[in-house]
Amino acid sequence: MKRKTEEIVSAIRNAGVVGSETLGLPSYIKLNGLADLVIANGSENEPLVHSEKALLRERPGLIIDGVKVAMEATGAKKGIIAIKSCDVDIVDSFRKLLKKEPLIGLYLLEDYYPVGDEHLLVYEITKKVVPQGGDPLDIGIVIDNALGFAQVYQGVHGKPVTERPVTVTGEVECPQVVWVPIGTPYEEVINIAGGTTLNCKDVVVLDGGPMKGKVISQLQEGIGKSTTAVLVLPKDHIVSKVKQKTLSQMVKENQGVSGESSKVADLCPRYQLGHDIYPDRAFMNIHFPESIRPSELESSLLCSGCSLCDYMGSEVSTFSPRLVYQGLRKELKKRGVSKPHMRQGIKVREGLKNNRVSTTYLRKRINVDHYEQDKMLIGEKKLPKVVRIPLLKHKGSPARPVVFEGQPVRMGDVVAFSPPSELGTTYHASITGKVGEVNEQWIEIFKGRSS
Repeated sequence: MKRKTEEIVSAIRNAGVVGSETLGLPSYIKLNGLADLVIANGSENEPLVHSEKALLRERPGLIIDGVKVAMEATGAKKGIIAIKSCDVDIVDSFRKLLKKEPLIGLYLLEDYYPVGDEHLLVYEITKKVVPQGGDPLDIGIVIDNALGFAQVYQGVHGKPVTERPVTVTGEVECPQVVWVPIGTPYEEVINIAGGTTLNCKDVVVLDGGPMKGKVISQLQEGIGKSTTAVLVLPKDHIVSKVKQKTLSQMVKENQGVSGESSKVADLCPRYQLGHDIYPDRAFMNIHFPESIRPSELESSLLCSGCSLCDYMGSEVSTFSPRLVYQGLRKELKKRGVSKPHMRQGIKVREGLKNNRVSTTYLRKRINVDHYEQDKMLIGEKKLPKVVRIPLLKHKGSPARPVVFEGQPVRMGDVVAFSPPSELGTTYHASITGKVGEVNEQWIEIFKGRSS
């Protein structure tokens, strides 16, 4: 078993598979250990994002095969594929396929946000609580998004990660899911969807969905392996305003505000899971930083960044505990602290089920409901004239280039990798052509023949 696990883990690392969650954790980390259960997260947590739903519709067998590989690597005797019950056609498809897979079950999820959060999902399915400061593997569970398992299967069969499905939506002419090479410039992804419906100067572009997405200031940069969506919104949209706000701006806007908002804690999924995180006290933390207790400072590391507090958790709409926690994490990083202490035996709070926010209500609350598309499918693959493969969009050490300007490369050739002794990943040429600029941020490749 050990040799088989090592072979699988090595193949996955060499293929450059990373989790499709925001952090981009290399998948070989999760599979390099023993587990009792493997969970494929097919919830597609973010509003408006349909990239993995499209994959679940079109390539369900690929996800099942990936779960089998993960079970083989970890020794898990049971696998579960978790899908929202409202995606009826996907559910029906998997029910038929899983009749032939006695070791893999189907779990139906309610449509609320953020049901796809790893800690919430584990509790939802198993009623086990992941230790505070820990991860699912600490209780014998491996969990990844559906795309991650598809890429795991492809990786052990020699196909590196060179492309991914991306939802392009918002203020674009033809919202759709596109299958594009890693490193495709954001501006090119938008052009594939027909371009913007507004003047480019009047929009904000996010990498990801409205809740956890990040503002992209340079549209010439390329998408990463964990880019689930490219979302285009008007500059004056509530989501655009929240995403562009800095901590200093937020503090100025809330001068003189005092007191605590219990609603923030009620809606915080990690608080309701029993974690020692108290976003309602963030008011006091920004106004009286000298009074911050060590436990409250470290609790910033427990924030999942779901952004519920930004849009509906606080009675003061301009206040953001998430931004406060980002600032506190920077302070902790200066002190060499990057992970909270693990705490076992935490108890779920009574408000966990009573404070769920339905995805439908959330879309209306943040004014994106009119952008929602039903059953988006993956369009025809598009090859751009140039890609800029990002080397920093994963958790761990930056990948180091192993190619030089002017060098011809073929799709799938290794162009950069993190040191083998460090956490990191491998990057491959996502198109065939000639290497352009090489720097610490990206590797540029121009489409063409390789000789």
